[in-house]
Amino acid sequence: MGLLTWLLVAQGVTTAAIQGRLTQTDGTAIASATVHVVNLSNGRRWEVVTHSAGGYVIEDAAVGGPYRIEARALGFAPEARAGIVLALGQRLVADFELRPAAIELAPHEVTAPGDPILNAGRTGPGEIISRARIAELPNHGRDFLALTTLSPHTAISVSSGAAPTGGITIAGQNRLYNSFQIDGGMNHDVYRGRLPGRETLPRPISLEALEEIQILPAPFD
Repeated sequence: MGLLTWLLVAQGVTTAAIQGRLTQTDGTAIASATVHVVNLSNGRRWEVVTHSAGGYVIEDAAVGGPYRIEARALGFAPEARAGIVLALGQRLVADFELRPAAIELAPHEVTAPGDPILNAGRTGPGEIISRARIAELPNHGRDFLALTTLSPHTAISVSSGAAPTGGITIAGQNRLYNSFQIDGGMNHDVYRGRLPGRETLPRPISLEALEEIQILPAPFD
């Protein structure tokens, strides 16, 4: 029993605490306000945010000081108290009543580079497949039509089954309505609708020569 008594005495209080409540002039609590506490003797800092009832608590503050307490809230003038010295085991109550004030916020400038893919000359949904994606994706048949299925609007044409050399349907339309273009020029049989490089000329270019593939389901002005 004597040993237990000695242990309880050794576990004494060695710090102090600061608590309080932030309110408006009419007594309404100010939630999400910030309370800064600084020990001016050593520079140690605390920062807490008030809860829904406007209260805050800072535990384990070192004895002594002097301390400076500052309360801030958006839309209110800040309030501060300085020269506070904490005693051993003390729970200092520091309430603040903040007055409404118009506060000018510092401007925040946001800049971003222009995206050449996004332009006013193209409307409607679209999928851009970059050269990097073409190079990193497996393509056993080296088929550029398989790459177009990366677009959620594109699927292998039902009319030719699941064969990779079959056509593709875009937005559920018949494959005969597809328009294949290279640098804006037609690259398919405009009379019979045959696929380039399989059923008719002209031959498609190599995958290594592609800079990007654009799938445009509705390229209307």
